[in-house]
Amino acid sequence: MGERCYQVIQYPDFVAKLLENGNKLVTTLLNLTELCGVIERNRYRIYKAVNGNRPLKFKTYRGYPAEREGYQHEIEQMLMEIRESYDGQIEIINFTEAQLDFFVDDICNNKCDIFDYLIIDYLKGIGIHNYISDDKDFLTVDGINLYTAYEEQEIGS
Repeated sequence: MGERCYQVIQYPDFVAKLLENGNKLVTTLLNLTELCGVIERNRYRIYKAVNGNRPLKFKTYRGYPAEREGYQHEIEQMLMEIRESYDGQIEIINFTEAQLDFFVDDICNNKCDIFDYLIIDYLKGIGIHNYISDDKDFLTVDGINLYTAYEEQEIGS
């Protein structure tokens, strides 16, 4: 799903304010890999647009050394900013096979997809109850505070 205008307008300012106020943000390696994919797809679309939108397969594009170097530089910059620019205010977590098994055992007791479930379960387990998301699955979870800019979402859920 592509980003929506309100996401690029409201969330960056909200996240910046949270960081300015000393809050810690938690993300996952899965989120970062997804971000890497978004960056690569955007670079591919820009390349095609700049070059007259000529037919070009994505796998062929990946074979262009200058484009790969540009992609590498952009990923390195993003990771540097996440790791260094926020003075340890962003924590990157990963999941275990045991957590996957717990999801399978608990699948009938929740309405989340596996990705959301693993994040929520981990964060609740370390005492975090405030979440920023547009994902409707988060609305089905008891015991959390959801902050969202989702246009159809009621404020204060």
